[in-house]
Order: sequence, then C-alpha cells, then structure tokens
Amino acid sequence: MHKRPSRIWLLAAATAGILVLASTSRYPAAAAELGELLSGYGVRPVVPPTPAVDFTLPMVPDGMQSLSDYEGNWVLLTFLASWCGPCRAELPSLERVYRERSDAPLTVVGVSIDRDRAALDSFVDELEITFPMFWDESGQVGADYRASSIPLTYILDPGGRVVGFSRGARDWGRMEPLLDTLLAATANGQAEAAVYAAGPVQLPLALNPPSAEISVSDSTPTVGETFYLDVRLHWSGDLGEYLPQPPRVETPEAVTRERVTASTSSREGRNVVSYRLELRADEVGRFALDPVELRYTPRFESSPIESRVSGPTIEVVPRTIAGLRPMTLVIGGLTALAAGLGVFGVLSRWRAAGSQTASVSPYERLQRSYEEARAMRLQGDGAGFLLALAEIERELGPVDEETESYWQQTAERVRYGGQVPPAEELDRLQRRLERRLNELRPDPQVAALDAVKLRRQQNS
Repeated sequence: MHKRPSRIWLLAAATAGILVLASTSRYPAAAAELGELLSGYGVRPVVPPTPAVDFTLPMVPDGMQSLSDYEGNWVLLTFLASWCGPCRAELPSLERVYRERSDAPLTVVGVSIDRDRAALDSFVDELEITFPMFWDESGQVGADYRASSIPLTYILDPGGRVVGFSRGARDWGRMEPLLDTLLAATANGQAEAAVYAAGPVQLPLALNPPSAEISVSDSTPTVGETFYLDVRLHWSGDLGEYLPQPPRVETPEAVTRERVTASTSSREGRNVVSYRLELRADEVGRFALDPVELRYTPRFESSPIESRVSGPTIEVVPRTIAGLRPMTLVIGGLTALAAGLGVFGVLSRWRAAGSQTASVSPYERLQRSYEEARAMRLQGDGAGFLLALAEIERELGPVDEETESYWQQTAERVRYGGQVPPAEELDRLQRRLERRLNELRPDPQVAALDAVKLRRQQNS
C-alpha cells in the first residue's frame, strides 16, 4: 500500500525545496498559470481546480483502500478496462512513471471498470502492473468521474483537487518536465489541505463523448439469413470534434459478421454517424450481441478512446418448408405466377446486356463511373463524389505507397467520420483523376481497327 508521506518527510522536502526549484521550472502561483502549464502538455486544465470524489473499493489482488489514502501526493488517476486497446497501449508508460518515481510524492492509481474480475486479474498479471489498481465493479465511481469513455486520466494535486484531465492514450514518459514542475510545488510546501466532493466531479469543461442507440432489424431472424445491427453514434458540437471508427460487437460463434456500412448526418447541432453491421446466424438459439464497443478519436489527439454499451439479444428461429417462413410461402405463392410470366423477357435482356458489357473497354467503363461521380458532386454529394473517385483510383492502381495511404485515410474519414475535404482539395483530386483517365484513353486508329476485327468475328 502506498502510504501518505509523514510530516517529518514533508518538512525535509520543504527544506530541500530550494535545491529542487533550482533545477526545475517555477511552479505557477495561480490556478490560471497552472492551467497554462497543463495546456502546454496537451492536458485539459480545470480552472479553478475542483475537489475530487473520495471512494473506497476492492483492490487487485486483494484488500480495500480509499482514494484519500493517497492524500499528500500528486495522483495520476486513470480509468481503464482489460478490453480497451488504447488502455493497453498506454499502461506501460504509466507503470514506468510509477516505478521511476516511487520515492517522490507522486503516484499512479488505476480504476478498472471491468465487470469480469478474472479478466482484470489476468490483464494486470499479463502487463505486470504494480501500481495500485481499484476494481469499480458497480461502475458508480466511473459515473462520478464521467468515465463513460476510456482511457481517461485525471491529475489530482496533493490536496485532492482535480487540476486537469487527459482523454485518450498518451506516452506519459514525455510528461517528465510537467511532473517535475508539479513535484516542485510539493517540495516548496505549497500543498493544501484535502477537500473531497460529496457528489460527482464538477468540471467547467464538460465531458460529452459520443453516445449511441442500438437496434436490430429483426429480433427473430431465420437461421442462415442476413439481418442487421444498427448503431447510431451521436454527439453535440462540431462535426470534426470526433473521428468515429466502426464499432466492435461481441458476437457468439454462431453469429457471423459480414460487413459494415456507414452514413453521416448533421442537424441542429447534433451529429450522427449510423453504422449498419451485416450479420448472419448459423445456428438456432438465443444469442446476445453484447457488448457493443464504440471507438472514436477526439480532435487533436492521436489515439482512439473506447466505451461500451449494451447490445440486444436475438432469438434465431429454424427454417420451415423449403427453407422459408410461412408468411414467405404465402407471399411467394401469390407472386410466383406473375414472376414466371416475365422470366423469358428478363433472360433475353440479361443476354443483351451481357453482350454490350463485353464490348465496353476499361476506359469507357471508368469514364462512365467518373461521369456518375461528377453528377454526385453537382448534386451537392461531396462524400459520394470522393468515395467514387477513390474507387476509380483503386481500379486504376496506386501510383505509390504515399498516394495509396492518402486515399485510404481520406476515404475512411469520409465514410466513418463524415469529414469531406474542402472544395479546393476536391478540385485537385478531380483534375488528377482526369489526367489519369486521359492517359488511359485508347488511340483512335487502334480503336477503329479493333472495331473492324470485332465485326469480322461476329460475321464469321
């Protein structure tokens, strides 16, 4: 257990404060200065600082502790979970900070929001985490600290006040100068008496991460047939505040995931990205599509944050006669005759279309696709226009790895985040594609000779 420093230790540290301050930056005397310092390291300041919420929870591997046990220390209070990929990426740097500063009035304290204690224990052992780890089984502490998305780390001063917070994974090893400056304040005797809040943490900068609505197209799908899970991710503020990524769903082995499509909309300050996951159940039974893991990257941050919401439960039913449901049989019987009457006409049209397609050159096909893309842009569909250009570029083949990476990242931002490049960029991409298509344009004389050869083959 990490003990709070004694008064004798604090007195000695205060006596040595002059030496510490000589080698570190001056601790800001005002909350505004502290906020400016934190902002310089990408940490969102809380000005004025607000009291943290004290709590008592089970520890890993055993025992009970309270947050107030760490009073007198600077605390990096991080919320995490074993299923969170960005948390896994961030934890080694937090562990290094904890070990390398074990003799300083600074500690790292983890709060896991895992529901499964066995998964948490295994996670801690695998990553060799030695800093104190709380288990928030009920999720109440996470709710008090607005930890609906993780990783989320708060910086608490020795008086138990929240002075800043960081969303998303980061390398805390790069925060050494900031930590040195904060520790200098303790060595200078500037720690205040602890005051803890009785309710949820009140933050001047509201944490409003995206939330989601989950629905299923058919709660009783037939075995072997396709059904859809719809995830509507929405948030307030700027459209570019977050770059969403396709959600992940914990599906049983009996349910197969096919593909994901997405669409975006923005209305009255509310931004929505709708994902449709195509699924298929291969066995009869009752299955939970739970949990649904949401992933999104905040603006100006490099790694995503994650949160989980509950998913629906489906009841997969067996096929009936001829593999169809009774209602399908009734509707099919009424329409079979009408469909049969037109079958020969359909087949003849397919033959004609096939012969026409065979005579279309690659250039003509791509040129038609380009004209359709231009029509999208003229109709104001910038996202559809760019995705169509990306598909044509893919068929033409990448010029180099950098260009291929650009198209992949740009298409992902449009498809999953609704972030369409400005008109100037679309103009540049359009001109570039026109040049590539012109390079593919066949020579007129060669085309004429090919046409003569084709007519001779048809007449022979």
